[in-house]
This record gives sequence, C-alpha cells and structure tokens, in this order.
Amino acid sequence: MCLPGCIDWLYLWQCGDVGLAIAGHRGSNARGDQVTARCTAITKSGHACRVPPQNGRPFCLCHDPETQQLRKEAAKKGGLGRSTVVRAQKLLPPAPNEDELAAVMADLLRKVIAGTTDVKIVQAAAIAVRVIIEARRVAAQPSVEALSERIDELRTAIDRRAELVA
Repeated sequence: MCLPGCIDWLYLWQCGDVGLAIAGHRGSNARGDQVTARCTAITKSGHACRVPPQNGRPFCLCHDPETQQLRKEAAKKGGLGRSTVVRAQKLLPPAPNEDELAAVMADLLRKVIAGTTDVKIVQAAAIAVRVIIEARRVAAQPSVEALSERIDELRTAIDRRAELVA
C-alpha cells in the first residue's frame, strides 16, 4: 500500500486516465495484463509498495522523487476543487433576473389553477422570490461609508457657500 495520502491514482483520475488509475491499484496495466513488477519503495508501515512502477522507472508516481513537484501540484489542485465554496458555486445556477422570476411565478400560478401544483409550492417560491428581491434591493443601496462621505462633501459645499455669502 502507498503512503497515506498517496495521490498517484488521484492524479491519473484527474488527468482523465481513469482506466490506468484503477488498473494500477489492481495490479494490472491499462490493457488488463497482469503486471509483476512493483514499486521498489518501502511504505511507512515497512511493507513494500504494491503499486506498479511507472514505465522505465523503479517507483510508482507516489514514491518517485522526480515527481514530487507534480504530486504537490496535483494535491493543491485537488484541494482547491474540494472547497465547499467551489462546490456550491458549481451547483448553484446564476441568480435569475426579475423577468425570469416573474415568468417562474406566473408559470407556477398557472399550474396551481390547473390543479397540477400544490399551493404550498407557490407559497415557498413566493417567499424565495421575495428574499431574492430584498437582497438585491439591500445590495443596491449605498454603504454607510459612501453615505458618510457624501454628507461630508455636502457639509464642505455648504460651508464654502456660507463663506461666499458672508
């Protein structure tokens, strides 16, 4: 078994060579031929690594000292893709605009009238639409800092005008 966190199969998986990734851990090559050569590295547990070596190399991708940078890059790439934020962004569609929201609500109302949709679904959708519209309204309002700066500008303009009149 490879070192804990070995990413040779993960790297191959991410690169699209799924067959080789899975086959490598079964002890056969991508064609399904039995492979007798094994990586010459010793694992932390003291056992010989059972993964087939890279072509023309004595080590598997996980244990080859020359692929250390490649493993670090693959681990970093894999770690970034696992971020909760990244996964959520992939799942969430872009927020609909007001016309799309109105169309969805109109469609739901038609379905309620036709008897194909429960009123509770429309109520839940209406709440969601209200939340989206309110969030957009709040986001469109100027920040407290921007308002404070504008007040300071107006005070300065009033003071200048007062000096000119006096």
